[in-house]
Amino acid sequence: MAEVLQGGEVLARRLKALQRNAQRTILSQAAAAGAEIIREEAVRLAPRSPTSGKHAAEFIKQRRVKGSATRHIREIGYDKKKAWYLFFQELGTARHPAQPHLRPAMDNKKDAAVSAIGRVLKLGIDAARGAR
Repeated sequence: MAEVLQGGEVLARRLKALQRNAQRTILSQAAAAGAEIIREEAVRLAPRSPTSGKHAAEFIKQRRVKGSATRHIREIGYDKKKAWYLFFQELGTARHPAQPHLRPAMDNKKDAAVSAIGRVLKLGIDAARGAR
């Protein structure tokens, strides 16, 4: 198994030693920190409307998809009720060329997001261990 974070094995052992509630909180905070970095880049890259005044950037959100004591998944995308049509901006149609910004944001900032996740995990683990 490839190690994503430097010292990831040590972090994993420390995380397992914590109580389940502390694990859930720390993982949630770490996932949100990593997702926020990618969301900010997606906002920066999002297309701007020259006429309507509405921009795709206004609708890019992050949200929790799944979470447990050992795993958290966050989604970065559009508000599906208010801006469902922006998926066509990202992927393009037969009449509209693609203007990708979500995938490039992920590609541009994945290393920074992983680093942020590692920092939050380390700080959370150290804080939880110190509170004992």
